[in-house]
Amino acid sequence: MSEIPTVAQVDIVPTLSLLLGLPIPFSNLGKIITPLFVLNFKETCFDEITDSAIASALAGAENAFQVQKYLHAINEISNELSDSFMIKMEKRLKDATHMWKRITNNITENRNILSSISESYKTSEIIPALLFLGIMSYKYCIKSQTVSAVCVKYGIFFVCIMTSLRWWLNIVPSNIVDRILKGNEVILTRAALLTSIILFIGVVLFPILSERPWEVPSKEIYSSSFTSVLFILLQILFLVAGDALSPAVMLMSFSLLLFVILIQLSFDGTESHLWTDTIILSLLARHWFYATAHQPTFTSIQWDAAFLLNHKEIHSYTLSGALVVINTFSSFIFHALALSSILIMRDSFYITSHSILRLHMKYLLCFGVKLLGTVIASFILRRHLMFLVIILL
Repeated sequence: MSEIPTVAQVDIVPTLSLLLGLPIPFSNLGKIITPLFVLNFKETCFDEITDSAIASALAGAENAFQVQKYLHAINEISNELSDSFMIKMEKRLKDATHMWKRITNNITENRNILSSISESYKTSEIIPALLFLGIMSYKYCIKSQTVSAVCVKYGIFFVCIMTSLRWWLNIVPSNIVDRILKGNEVILTRAALLTSIILFIGVVLFPILSERPWEVPSKEIYSSSFTSVLFILLQILFLVAGDALSPAVMLMSFSLLLFVILIQLSFDGTESHLWTDTIILSLLARHWFYATAHQPTFTSIQWDAAFLLNHKEIHSYTLSGALVVINTFSSFIFHALALSSILIMRDSFYITSHSILRLHMKYLLCFGVKLLGTVIASFILRRHLMFLVIILL
């Protein structure tokens, strides 16, 4: 019996990124799953075997260049990789390249096709580069023990499990829940929320407080951090929204992903689209405010989130109020933190604290214009509003 093929979890991200037409995340060290790539989805250019080989070569080259760029950037910044380790890996890459060249010398079929591709994509170095990626994904990814890496690797999975168990209790008979947890079902919610707060501190605050602040003139190095923060925020929003409204929160995240993909496809290298993208994000935030079953009235506030962590005599008005605010303005908070994704997808601009501040000021200005329009409309229609109040009284 043939061995069942397996896929490493770290290899899924670069594969899906290239299949979706997106750039590979800068901090990902996985190697692509080559059998999934074809040269043309609509028709066969040469033959199935040749098309598959060429597509795998092109995707592997993109993957190799990204990893090489990341390793040099992270080594210059943090010096986490020792010089001896880098020299050893470069030596292995050279040895693999030499062995691959000896093999390619005996290949005579499809020489013209491969030679035309090697001029621009250096096909003869792709297979050694894939070997190099495999070594690095095993030697480096597994041994990454920084606080942020450990939080993302284990904490998010734990929060998902706790949230799923809390939702599962809603469909289980109450007598069974009382017999198993003995009235302490709130411990699942508290564990999930506390872990999410620890994750946020580990990913955002800990690097700021423990290391020297620095800025790198490359936006790609920030993509993994922003993605981790958004994913941690999503866990909190799922927990606060509950099992009934969590599908709406999931659709909100999907709409943001689609918007980011459209930004990448429509980018023309100018900064004029930043205003358009900011306005669209503000409109999306307002749309999902209503799509998550909220209304701009005090009587429609969802107070279920206030009792999420309360148990018997143990309660906190401050924490309950904070959960209600997070639940009510979840769409505005989520899209505000997602503003940085615009700068990531705009390939011609650097991500700095000033550019992020300007973008958030534009986001606030959009809501300020809406508020100003409301005030002007109320000023013009004040007599009609007073007449309506008199009638209601």
